Amino acid sequence: MTEQEKIVFRKRLHEAKKHLPYRYGTIVRALHPELSFPSIYNVINKGTFNTDVLVALEQVARIQKKSEKKVKKALKVTT
Repeated sequence: MTEQEKIVFRKRLHEAKKHLPYRYGTIVRALHPELSFPSIYNVINKGTFNTDVLVALEQVARIQKKSEKKVKKALKVTT
């Protein structure tokens, strides 16, 4: 992996981490059973380069971001 790819990987991981829910490991495993918990946690905690895990984390982060928007919208309507 080149230095440029590592930089892009870290940026994408940082963005995904911002929106990950508390139980992200369980959600990632539910959506992608081929990924193991150690591989998921190694990417998050140690920064191991695994693009499959990164794509799965980004997917979970997108889902979480959408649900946060819906909650905010619902709260605006009720108040």
